[in-house]
Amino acid sequence: MLQHQRDRQHGLTDAHWAARDAAPPSVSSQKSQGFGQDYWDRLYHTPGHVDGCGNAAEHAAYLRALFYLEMAHVDSIADFGFGLGRMLVAMTHAFKPSRVLGIEPSTVAFAQFDANELHVGQHQLRNTDLLSWCQQSPDAFTFFDLGICSSVLQYLSDDELSDVIPVLAHRLKWLYLTVPTTDEYTKMDQQSGFHDPYAIARSVDHYRQLLAPHFEFVSSRLLESRRLGGLQASPFTEAVFRH
Repeated sequence: MLQHQRDRQHGLTDAHWAARDAAPPSVSSQKSQGFGQDYWDRLYHTPGHVDGCGNAAEHAAYLRALFYLEMAHVDSIADFGFGLGRMLVAMTHAFKPSRVLGIEPSTVAFAQFDANELHVGQHQLRNTDLLSWCQQSPDAFTFFDLGICSSVLQYLSDDELSDVIPVLAHRLKWLYLTVPTTDEYTKMDQQSGFHDPYAIARSVDHYRQLLAPHFEFVSSRLLESRRLGGLQASPFTEAVFRH
């Protein structure tokens, strides 16, 4: 009851969100394709040790508790690069949304995922990349309360990120983001010899410069679209943590 009251107070319905700024930003024709079997064999040979796979339930429990605490309602979820699907499944079980979208550019991962694990009503799975999805015209599976983007942005070029991030801010209320930075890659290499030859290592400042015009950080890993209207319109009212 309180969640829905807070949502209505701030006007955060799907219809209201889709109606605002109806013309989305344009994006270039460049594409970011999915990875083949070599990528999954090399980096996901022990999925239980991979962030977002082995601890997907913990990610979902944290985010569900955070939204419950702030009385912010999530009824639609999109996962941009769902990979093995463990995070997407965990999030749908935690939030029980009425509408779910999952996109995954890799035909290898896409073919392995079983949609029956989602246990939701309306859902779509698309074998496409994030940039291509951003280029598509809006439809019934375009605007979402919550977007999940786990270990995706490091595989996009700067030009692609400059195109994608404004569109995500246009189509989402909140974005749950994980992306390793240069310092984190260095630490992983030193501690465990881990190296991702497919990734583009960027600094914290670089990512913040790309994200800041379009999103605010409102909690650990959680970003809020600036289209939401800032502190006065947001259910995340702890101003000291917003930046």
